Amino acid sequence: MLIRCTCFNGVVVYQSPRLLEMGVKHAFSTRIGGVSRPPFDSLNLGNPMESDCQDSAANIGENYRRLLAGVGLSVAVRAWVRQVHGCGVAVLEEASRGRPGLTRTDEVPPDFQGTLAADAIICSRENVVATMRIADCVPILLAAGRGRVVAAVHAGWRGVAGNVVASTMDKLEQMGIAPGEVIAAIGPAIGRDFFMVNSDVTTALLQADLAEAIVHDSGRQDRVDLNLAVRRQLARRGVAQMDFGDYCTYRDKEEFFSHRRESGRTGRMAAVIAPTCIHG
Repeated sequence: MLIRCTCFNGVVVYQSPRLLEMGVKHAFSTRIGGVSRPPFDSLNLGNPMESDCQDSAANIGENYRRLLAGVGLSVAVRAWVRQVHGCGVAVLEEASRGRPGLTRTDEVPPDFQGTLAADAIICSRENVVATMRIADCVPILLAAGRGRVVAAVHAGWRGVAGNVVASTMDKLEQMGIAPGEVIAAIGPAIGRDFFMVNSDVTTALLQADLAEAIVHDSGRQDRVDLNLAVRRQLARRGVAQMDFGDYCTYRDKEEFFSHRRESGRTGRMAAVIAPTCIHG
C-alpha cells in the first residue's frame, strides 16, 4: 500500500514504503501544493498537448521545484523524455568516475530534456531524478541494486498492450539486475470503474494475454483495470515486491488531475525517482 505524505512545504505526494525503506527518494505527485491557477490548480507539472489552454512555464518550473524540494531532491537535476505511449526505454547511466555531481540542467544530455521519444527511463546517474508525467495512465517506479539503479515508467493502455514493463525489465536484466531484486511501486491512475473502452482496446489487451484485466458488464461498455494489468506484467517477469493502492485519478478530483474527466483541459502529475547515490 502506498502512503500519503504532506511535505514540509505543503506538497502532497504518495510514496512506497518499500522504496522508502531502501532509502530511495521518490514520489507520485498529486495536484496539491503548487502555484498554478484553474484549470491547472495547483501543482501542475505539464501542459496538455491537445488543448489551447496552457499553464505558464514559470508555474510549472516552480511546481517542480516545490515537488523535488518536498521529497529531498532539491539539488537534483531532472531528466525527462517525450512520452509517446510506446515501449521505448531510455537509459541514463552513471557519469564517469571522478566527475563531480551534476548541478545544472544543461549538464543533462539533450535527449533527456524532453527530446528523446520514450516511455521509460532507467537511471543510475548521480544527482539525476528520472521523471514521467501522468494524468490517468499508470506511473511505475522501480528500484534495484540497493537503489543504485532506478526506473520511471509511463503505461497507458497502449503501453500496457505493448508491454513497456517487459521492455524495461529486459533492459534491467541486460544491466545485470535480477528480477527478484526489483522493487516496484505503482502510482495512482484511472480506476477500473471509470476506464470505459472500445473493442480495439479490449482486443489489444486480449492479444497481450490480459483478459483478467477486462471487466465485462451486461448492458455496459467494457472497462479495463490498468493497475491489475501492470501488476500481472510485473509478476510475470519475476517482480514479487510491489506497493500499490486503490486510487483513481478520475474519481478523486480533489487530489488528482484526470485527462479523461476534464476532456484534456487539465494539468499533469509526475512520478519522480532518483538513485540512492543522490547527494543532499
